Amino acid sequence: MAAQQGNVALAFPYLLHHLETCRPQDVPQRAEKTALAVNARNRKQFVAVLEKRLVDLSGAQAARVKKVIKEVGQRW
Repeated sequence: MAAQQGNVALAFPYLLHHLETCRPQDVPQRAEKTALAVNARNRKQFVAVLEKRLVDLSGAQAARVKKVIKEVGQRW
């Protein structure tokens, strides 16, 4: 378990950067996949990036991202 947490700590900055820079139509899927690496320590950063990207998204895409934000908030 400790090794897994170490891997998350190493990979998470790259995942966040990818969410910040990927095409708007890719954000919902990337957010859903990246949510698996979210924990109590990095949740705020993850949500902040997603909230910034919401303005670039269509209604359906924004709904998917808001769902991810809600699920992460309930988990942690």
